[in-house]
Amino acid sequence: MLNTVILMGRLSDKPELRKTQNGISLTSFTLAVDGRSKDDTNWIDCTAWRQTAEFITTYFGKGQLIAVTGHLESETYTNKAGNRAKAIKVTVDSASFCGSKDKADKPAEQGAEQSAAGTDDFEEVGTDDDLPF
Repeated sequence: MLNTVILMGRLSDKPELRKTQNGISLTSFTLAVDGRSKDDTNWIDCTAWRQTAEFITTYFGKGQLIAVTGHLESETYTNKAGNRAKAIKVTVDSASFCGSKDKADKPAEQGAEQSAAGTDDFEEVGTDDDLPF
């Protein structure tokens, strides 16, 4: 059986790191993922554990674009009205950077590029014609 999910979306809030009673790191967050139509957004609940949770809470913030891979898990519970309900969430196995939050982040990125370009450790690469492959 196959149970794999790949999503790219924006974090609805800053993820917060928590620990279980046994000291295992975890974080829960919601991803805003584009739907099929322009005005449709899907809000996907996600949970990450251990090093993945630590990575996400350290390097990602509200509104930031993130790509996650993981698997679906369903949970049946009794809601406040006493009815049985089912929740489906993504358990995240890995996360990756996808881009900047918005155009406000661009000056910081450009500043980092300029400072890196000014050091002797970097060499400018020419056009594709100069590449050996």
